Amino acid sequence: METEATHSSKRAFINNFAVRAIKQKEKHALNSVSLFFSFLAHGVYVQSLAWTYKLGRTTVRNIILETCEVLWRLLSPVYVSEPSQQQYKDIAKDFKDKWNMPNCVGAIDGKHIAIKCPSKSGSMFFNYKKFSSIVLMAACDAKYTFTAVSVGSYGSQSDGGKTREQIRNKVVKYFSCF
Repeated sequence: METEATHSSKRAFINNFAVRAIKQKEKHALNSVSLFFSFLAHGVYVQSLAWTYKLGRTTVRNIILETCEVLWRLLSPVYVSEPSQQQYKDIAKDFKDKWNMPNCVGAIDGKHIAIKCPSKSGSMFFNYKKFSSIVLMAACDAKYTFTAVSVGSYGSQSDGGKTREQIRNKVVKYFSCF
């Protein structure tokens, strides 16, 4: 049977363990954010970050990918949310009033972002401009506010390939509201 002192010491041990675990997770989270912004702001190589933070390359890569995913999940609904039907109507009205373009719900453009060709990727990333790339596509309204963004399509698909089609499919709902 446990005495009060034994029970109290177990509780203290568990509390101490929990506090240490929380502090360790906070430290890991802080290091992850620091690592991510070093990569993003300075374009530091993954290997260099691995040496600096004394982590493996795969761990650094996973931290960067996970942090990007979390930031996208948290921020995209706020900053790049899909417009509602009413917002599409307002966008069309703005294009008509400001630019004299009736029934226009967005301006779409793309950019090839040069990358180092991944190994064993063949010609998937090789574009018509003769370098390896991924495609960044975006649509904006009449006030230059982004309404849709797509990043990461293969460079071989060109600006007008599937990426433009993906953004266009997001806008198809607009036409059902007339």
